[in-house]
Amino acid sequence: MVIITGARFPMWVTAALFFLFLAVLKFHTVEELFKSSELGAVRHDHFRTEDNANWESGDKDPDERTEEAATTEEFVRTLLASYDATGSVSPIWECADSFRESGWKLGFVHVFKTAGSAVGGFLNDYAEKCSGGYVRIVRCTKVDPGSVRSGDGDWNHCVLKKGISRVGINMESDYTRKVQSHFLADQIDIIGGHYKLGTMDELKSRGGKHKIRYLTFFRDAAMRYVSAVSYIKGKKGFTMSEIVEEVKNNVLSTEKYDVRYADYLLTLWQVEKKNCGPSPQQPQSAKNAEKFARLVMKNLVDFNVIIGITEKWSFSLEILQFVMDANSDAKDVFIKHGMVDQHGKTSSELSNNNRSSISTFAIIVEIKKDIKAYNALIEHVKYEQMIYDFAVALQNKQYETVQKWRLL
Repeated sequence: MVIITGARFPMWVTAALFFLFLAVLKFHTVEELFKSSELGAVRHDHFRTEDNANWESGDKDPDERTEEAATTEEFVRTLLASYDATGSVSPIWECADSFRESGWKLGFVHVFKTAGSAVGGFLNDYAEKCSGGYVRIVRCTKVDPGSVRSGDGDWNHCVLKKGISRVGINMESDYTRKVQSHFLADQIDIIGGHYKLGTMDELKSRGGKHKIRYLTFFRDAAMRYVSAVSYIKGKKGFTMSEIVEEVKNNVLSTEKYDVRYADYLLTLWQVEKKNCGPSPQQPQSAKNAEKFARLVMKNLVDFNVIIGITEKWSFSLEILQFVMDANSDAKDVFIKHGMVDQHGKTSSELSNNNRSSISTFAIIVEIKKDIKAYNALIEHVKYEQMIYDFAVALQNKQYETVQKWRLL
């Protein structure tokens, strides 16, 4: 149930009011808005099959076909101008719901060093509070598409690390546990971890439809890059000064660009066609990096991804609460993990599990003392920063939509 101005309404009534309200704001018909709200459940399949078929035949990329003459700046402006946040932030659950009845699942695509442990801790607590199933899967960005598509057996190159069942049974950390489609489809509501956007589209819900809403967090590009180097080298015993030198040497010795978001936010099906160029795990030429960035930005729109920003943590949780907790029964979980409370204060319990022991900010302060190295760092991550800036703009639109509904 949802409380609005003292009254309690069933979830379906709240959803209807939500779309009716937006129809009044944007002068759309209710029918058009309901059709738009289903994009998160149907556009995935269209994007995967039609666009990849064209790639396979040698045609131009989807963004190049639609914006052939556009610069990337014009391409971004066009995407933002046409973006409707409704499909991303429309409510999918109440905490008191039977998740099995809703038919929706939430897929958290965890990009390395973007507060994934903190998000995972929050999702675990939410699932426990609301009797939902949550799992964290790892090592899944290179999963065999055929093993996912088959719907039977184990997913090759994936591990179901840990989680919690709908009845509150904890699945302890285990790197030998396999991922299976039928288990995720039948028992799990929230699927987090390192995998590619769109992977969970193969899971079938009631009526055989794809009803999956994706969530991804983003972080300032230089901070994410340095944090990743610091974490990896810190585990090998590097000191802060050694990590500073490692970052400086990395960015000064290459003319290529880091665009690791593409390793997670290009879809499994796009990569399967092998027309995306070199692996996005490796530094890219400017041409490939820009291509990857455009594809990622288009995917964020096409898949109605819920946007989280690490530097705007409380705002991100406000959006998630609207999507996941329409009746506010789990509000205490959101506040515990850093959402602003009714007094305008936060009390965050962010996880420290996957954090480097050395401050990322302190490393960047040291790098800034070498102007040439710092400029090279900013240049090295400029396409990641482009994706980050675009994600921030999307989140602003999502937050505005949520706030307009809350004021009704």
